[in-house]
Amino acid sequence: MRFRTFSIICGLAAATTTIAWGQQPAAPTIPETTVNPTPQPSPTDVVLDTKNDVVGVAQQIAHAQGLQTRILWMDAGANIGNLNSEAKVADIIQKVKASGINTIVLDVKPIVGETIYPSKFAPRLTKWTNGEVDPSFDVLGHVLSAAHAAGIPVFANMSTFGEGHKYVKRGLAYTHPDWQTVMYQTDRSVGRLGVTAPITYLNQLPKDDKGLGALTGQGLLAQNHPGYTIVVLNFDARVIAVYDGAALADAHVTLPLRGSALAGSGPMGDWLKANAIPGEIMTYQSTAKYVPIVDVPEQKITMFCNPINPEVRQHNLDIVREVVMNYEVDGMIFDDRLRYAAINADFSPLSRSTFEKHVGHTLTWPDDVYRESEYPGQAPILGPYYQEWLNWRAGNIQSWVAEASSIVHSVRPKAQMAVYVGSWYGDYEKVGMNWGAQDFHANYTWLTPEYQKTGIANLLDWLTTGCYYANATVAEANAAGTSPGATVEGAGLLSNRVVNDAAWTYAGIYALSYQDNPAQFQRAIKAAVGSTQGVMIFDMSQIVQYNWWDAMGEAFGHTTAVAPHTVDGLLAQVRAQHAADKAAGKPQPEIPAYQGIEDTGF
Repeated sequence: MRFRTFSIICGLAAATTTIAWGQQPAAPTIPETTVNPTPQPSPTDVVLDTKNDVVGVAQQIAHAQGLQTRILWMDAGANIGNLNSEAKVADIIQKVKASGINTIVLDVKPIVGETIYPSKFAPRLTKWTNGEVDPSFDVLGHVLSAAHAAGIPVFANMSTFGEGHKYVKRGLAYTHPDWQTVMYQTDRSVGRLGVTAPITYLNQLPKDDKGLGALTGQGLLAQNHPGYTIVVLNFDARVIAVYDGAALADAHVTLPLRGSALAGSGPMGDWLKANAIPGEIMTYQSTAKYVPIVDVPEQKITMFCNPINPEVRQHNLDIVREVVMNYEVDGMIFDDRLRYAAINADFSPLSRSTFEKHVGHTLTWPDDVYRESEYPGQAPILGPYYQEWLNWRAGNIQSWVAEASSIVHSVRPKAQMAVYVGSWYGDYEKVGMNWGAQDFHANYTWLTPEYQKTGIANLLDWLTTGCYYANATVAEANAAGTSPGATVEGAGLLSNRVVNDAAWTYAGIYALSYQDNPAQFQRAIKAAVGSTQGVMIFDMSQIVQYNWWDAMGEAFGHTTAVAPHTVDGLLAQVRAQHAADKAAGKPQPEIPAYQGIEDTGF
């Protein structure tokens, strides 16, 4: 692959055979470019992918004109102590301005569902782990006033379908339990000759002697576990070997392909010794159950609500209307809770009845959508309506975005719409949200023509993706022998390609990823603005903690820049040129051969 260095001024998915839940497609040919970027001076410490970083009309125009978005995200909870007085707000805005940042995202309704301004629809956020604010101090109002005086636009962020935080056990999802999303879970057991034992943990050693743990990865098998009995089974549940956990590391156990291991202690360990006979086949059994998210340990932080619950939808639309009517925000942005909790959400009676109405008849539930395999760690069994389920869920999110957009533009015609999402599009169908352009097509098995129509990029002015990786560039990852997709640049390139000129695309980076390494933080900024049309930096709390204001300024070359989304009519020009290229029969650019890591940025 050819590389070139790229100036900070201008600004995930390996190609493979697809499977049911998403892999990166093979790449088509590269089209002719419509705009030639202006050559830029090149720093010596960042080398970018010359093949992919000039793809797309939006990328070419923004870089050619020297446009660059520089967003600083202000999380509500993490910054409550940084924004709790007029003097602190004024000081922060002065530092933001001096660092070269040209856009602020202010979190006005975080995961807990409380607001940083007086709301008629939600409780007030006045205290978090690192500070508190007087209820009479309107954080949104004061930040808007100071930022606008400094010429910096402010976008108000909402955690849309997150209405509670499990760490503090607060939020409307607790007081309105019927709002909670319902997760499809599986009760598993294993047995032989009619004698069974429950499997109570997946990929964990059981924490008690009341059930077994099913292990589907090598990690836990490389260590000794005194007091446990470990049984290794083939893909068809045939027992291969039984081990004493105290000597497990010395046994150098390797799981067979699609196989698993069972672990038990105390009575459960004795049960394994008595019933797991090498050479014999055991029997797995499973039963579907439907559990509110509050009782699902794997969902550790956010109390997701059902996106089709009318009260949940209206509550969030009420917040949108309240913000744009009462505050001169420059736009609204909706973060990564604008989605379903996971592939196994929502399986509530409401979702079942609504989906059955959508398809026109009663379904066998959940089998007609999908059923978890009885065998731990093996692929689910997809039902005949699985693809329609994906389409329907993504359509539910799209319709809410369209409603929110209508409210925003009816109240403030010039206000803009944006979202934050994870950058790993190749697996994003699992969370029920399609952030791509409606004309983006690739060889993902789930990206059918109907699924394409659920894309929301066409409803947005800009979009930022969580490219939250320690490695900045593809070249850096190649030199280290690590995945090029798990880089800021690789994720940014894929993000830009998926959005496909429907909106401006900005790569998001996480300051915490570079703690004690400001030079790498600066390289990440350069990789972000080289691979997309800008950068979003999360979160201001780390910038304050590390005192990285000057580090940001240095990364931006101590220059100012105009954000492309602030240039009137420019996005329309990008879309028009894209449409003209398409009408002229120009082939789509290739899909960058980079795949990120699922759940990064969540």
